[in-house]
Amino acid sequence: MADDLAALFSPRAIAVVGASEGPRHGGEVMRSLRDSGYAGRIVPVNPSREEVYGIPCVPSLEAVEGPVDCVVLAVRREEVARQLAAAARIGARGAVIVAGGFREADAEGAAIEAEILAIARANGIRVLGPNTIGFANAAARVGCYAASLPAGVRPGPVAAALQSGTVAGAVGGAGRCLRLGYLVATGNETDIDAAALVDHFADDPAVGVILLFMESVKDVPAFVAATRKASAAAKPVVALRAGRTASGRAVTGAHTGALADDVRVFEALARHAGVTLVDTMDELIVAGEVLGWAAGRRFAAPTVALMTHSGGEAAHFADLCEQRGLPLATLAPATVACLRAIFPAYHTPGNPLDITGLGATDAEVFRASLEALCDDEGVGIVAVMQDIRSGHRALMRAVAVTAEVAGRVGKPIVFFSNTTRHFDPDVDGPLDAAGVPVLYGTSEVIRALHAVLLPRTAAADVTPAALCEAEVVAAVGEALSGAPARLLEVAGITTPASRTVTDADDALAAARAIGFPVALKAGGIAHKTEVGGVALGIADEAALAGAIARMVGCAGQPSHFLVQGMIGGPTVELIVGIERDPVYGWYVLAGAGGILAEVLDDVAIRIAPVDEAEAEEMLRGLRISRLLAGYRGGPAMDVAAAAAAIASLSRLAPHLEGRLAGLEINPLAVLPAGEGAVALDILPTRGADA
Repeated sequence: MADDLAALFSPRAIAVVGASEGPRHGGEVMRSLRDSGYAGRIVPVNPSREEVYGIPCVPSLEAVEGPVDCVVLAVRREEVARQLAAAARIGARGAVIVAGGFREADAEGAAIEAEILAIARANGIRVLGPNTIGFANAAARVGCYAASLPAGVRPGPVAAALQSGTVAGAVGGAGRCLRLGYLVATGNETDIDAAALVDHFADDPAVGVILLFMESVKDVPAFVAATRKASAAAKPVVALRAGRTASGRAVTGAHTGALADDVRVFEALARHAGVTLVDTMDELIVAGEVLGWAAGRRFAAPTVALMTHSGGEAAHFADLCEQRGLPLATLAPATVACLRAIFPAYHTPGNPLDITGLGATDAEVFRASLEALCDDEGVGIVAVMQDIRSGHRALMRAVAVTAEVAGRVGKPIVFFSNTTRHFDPDVDGPLDAAGVPVLYGTSEVIRALHAVLLPRTAAADVTPAALCEAEVVAAVGEALSGAPARLLEVAGITTPASRTVTDADDALAAARAIGFPVALKAGGIAHKTEVGGVALGIADEAALAGAIARMVGCAGQPSHFLVQGMIGGPTVELIVGIERDPVYGWYVLAGAGGILAEVLDDVAIRIAPVDEAEAEEMLRGLRISRLLAGYRGGPAMDVAAAAAAIASLSRLAPHLEGRLAGLEINPLAVLPAGEGAVALDILPTRGADA
């Protein structure tokens, strides 16, 4: 279907089926259309009424005269399919279905929803909902909204697509400096989903920021394509996802599935797609406020300077900046000298800047301090922190001076309170007029400033490995038969000399060929160490025979044995795996390996494939990165070789589609710099369709 949502969001004529003046959905939509100042033609449809708010009613859609672009269906679910078919017959190309009780309710509702989609697809109608409260488009003055129209709906650069009507009301009604040019509650997303809306907003020149509240991703490839399109257009996408606890996915024998729950893979997808994630509704709202304010602005540097009259609050701000990775500006010597001249000799200016009680009571000290920070070319944004308490004289003095300075300097300024609370018009009014956003909550503000100054961009596309399919097929067969080393060889990953054997005589022959000392591992067992299935440093034939006997006794009857050559010297053990998530597709995981993989839970996840640079970034983000860098006199390890192995394994992923569900290396032994990385144990996971 063509992705033209103009008939829905900018209709010339709207028919409201179920229109009334009462408190039900049809009445709310009529009031919202009136309150939004909609200038197009409104056609109330209700066989029981002659008029609604002075507008003549028609008894049915078939009785509508003239063209109608959009139809609002505020009827019970059993009537929706019939009414949508009638809308198609009069040429409507957009529909808002506010009724609930579809697939979220029962099998009958699911069947009706499927019928709705079939009618829409057959007739070229774009459907919002069902189970939606509707939408508002401030620029076009359209309020197809089945509740009181939120105050935040006003012309501005922020577009919000929220998979919940209640969340739409909360975000739209926050009553702060959020300007929602679009507010869309997506409901069941039978047709129009978040991906379709992000794609539409990416093309709309009036939109500069996109906010999402998501319960699921309906179409992952479409979502990634849309968010990347928005990223390329310099339109940040910020998302809050509900249902982020462990999804109860079946854990395979590999560690990879146990370590990569749904939320971690979703976070990897967001990173891949260039989406900034937030954790709370307040963070989503403040991100919209700050990013909307910043849309189209240029910043001298990706840094912040804070000004407050509390040393404790300054320290708190600095703590959170370090935790969140928000850079505090290093003040220029000239700025420091200027500040020294303002304050008593015992005061040491810095960033954050504590202007003390002197700045709180003396407007000239406050003004001079703010101007000094604004004049510093190494400062991108100046943040003024004041605890907002209605009627507080020092606060109102700070508001007046900040508004005055902001009106004549070019430096972007934000004004915020440490705590969150409802908006105060006495504070917000003068600052809003001066172009200064008033924000609430230190943590929320820092996260939003980080999104402004250090925007997330979509990951670069990585070309999968150019492999011979016949070689991959043969190697997968060997892996499932107990000899996975060939599969890693195809991917270009180093493995030690090894042989797969089935009895003691073959094991002895293999050890002689490889050369003692060797390692012996029980095949066909996922967690070998837990059942005595690993023996290392076997020095001679007698020790090998004894190890086999013990292994058979402890581990049961292994399907085969793997005899491997030992590697010497210090190593750091990693776990590296690829797995196919049923929703998000292939991902790669790297983290602390060996027997500590699940104990430390120190992992990084990315959507596969990745290149060597992104693989190195994964390793740098691990807690064990200090071991890789050389810890307490230990050698620096071969991080480049480890990154190459991660990238190579990830590039193998597309070639395993339909053949394996995953492939894990644990451990990948990382040797000292220049000596490489070796895959010591490999576990393939058979897919359901393999």
